[in-house]
Amino acid sequence: MGAVRKTLIWLVGVVLALIVVAILFVTFFDWNRARPWVDGKVSAAIGRPFAINGDLSVHWARNPDAGGASAWIPWPRFTARNVSVANPAWAKARQFATLEQIQFSLSPLALLGHTLDISTLKLTRPDVDLERDASGRANWNFAFGHAPGSWNLELGDVVFDRGKLRVDDRVLDLHLDVTVEPLGKPIPFGQIVASHAPGGAPPPRSDQSYHFGWTAHGTWRGATARGSGKLGSVLAVRNATMPFPLQADLKLRDLHVALEGTLTDPAHLAALDLRLRMSGANMAHLYALTGVTLPDTPPFSTDGHLTGNLHPGHSVFHYRDFDGTVGASDLHGSMTFTTAAPRPKLSGTLTSNRLRFSDLAPLVGAGGAKKSDVSVQQPPDKLLPVAPFLTRRWKAMDADVHFTGKHIVRKAQLPISNLSTHLVMDAGVLTLDPLRFGVAGGDLDSSIRLDGSADPMKGRMKISLRGAELKKLFPTVDLMKTSLGEINGDAALSGTGNSIAKL
Repeated sequence: MGAVRKTLIWLVGVVLALIVVAILFVTFFDWNRARPWVDGKVSAAIGRPFAINGDLSVHWARNPDAGGASAWIPWPRFTARNVSVANPAWAKARQFATLEQIQFSLSPLALLGHTLDISTLKLTRPDVDLERDASGRANWNFAFGHAPGSWNLELGDVVFDRGKLRVDDRVLDLHLDVTVEPLGKPIPFGQIVASHAPGGAPPPRSDQSYHFGWTAHGTWRGATARGSGKLGSVLAVRNATMPFPLQADLKLRDLHVALEGTLTDPAHLAALDLRLRMSGANMAHLYALTGVTLPDTPPFSTDGHLTGNLHPGHSVFHYRDFDGTVGASDLHGSMTFTTAAPRPKLSGTLTSNRLRFSDLAPLVGAGGAKKSDVSVQQPPDKLLPVAPFLTRRWKAMDADVHFTGKHIVRKAQLPISNLSTHLVMDAGVLTLDPLRFGVAGGDLDSSIRLDGSADPMKGRMKISLRGAELKKLFPTVDLMKTSLGEINGDAALSGTGNSIAKL
């Protein structure tokens, strides 16, 4: 037993001696001699040239945020100065990011399990270049998640300070210079976000405060773009339930976008929870920014609650309980936008309590429309709309939308009182089935199919009219004012052409 005891004491002593030697080695070793090795390993991990161009040093400190035994063991804290990460060869800028300093601590116990456990990564004065070329290649696509060989990487929080960001996105034709500066005094999250969200939805919540303000200026599609807002200071990469607060006010061409809320799980852009307000001269202008195909409209505005789960190839966005206006008409409802193969899809339910009929005109090509950004006006001697439908966008997105107009405001000679329809867009084919109107005290039921995948477009319509009163159908004709008759009938029409007139 004595020999066993002595052996155990000897083994413990050796282990303690090795720990002391390791601590002394890490403390007094000139880590600048290890920079080429570190640069090579990190470059292999991210698939880009990485370099520590300044001093690399290490000292020991306890990590009070660590749990269990790790809280009592000193952690090696690394500080690297003048760090750079290169861009891919196709990018215009040489560097993806440069930083004045990077600082982080490694868990000694995690190293025994071949894991690089970094609880907090501090970035000092980051300068980042974001680029996407016309083919869709983006320089922010990295192969993160694992270190070279059998080592795993676990990252907790990312803390940053003032910095700069450049955006050069040739897909959106968006070019911005963004500057981030400390606010001087933190602003509570609840002070920015309204105490209640539209439609009674719960407001976004975050335990963080706003610590930084940001400003942006540049161009979008050749026109001036500018914005400002606020950010939190800690991105929780490991904790997928810790919301990161953000607030923005953007003006892009004629569009104005204001939002405040949170981003959760920023490493994967997993969840958005925002109050979103938008306004602009035309809903169709949102296509260039969002990729969502919307019809030409009069000036619009909306205010609602946006939530989203962002996943590669299948992201889902819900814009719930929004209130808005389109021209002089009100608009309410909830919409869902899903990105999935073979095409993204927009679905939802919309209601207008007071719908001005002239606000519907662009949806059917009346009252002037655009083709290739050139305005097409209705000739005074033509009754049916001559402006073409923009069918080239119909194949970009599918749709399934229910719309109800409870009360239609129109000219006296147009005896339409209400409407409801189910709109479906599938692979460039638009159907309105049913499309129902209250007409002259009766009902008009129709089914419309427009095949935008063909050129010229093919159209088919079935109409059923029941109980339309003559005196209401022709309210400006004196002879009909005393009529007690009504009209009932059915019709089936088909044709080809890219406008109502040509059809």
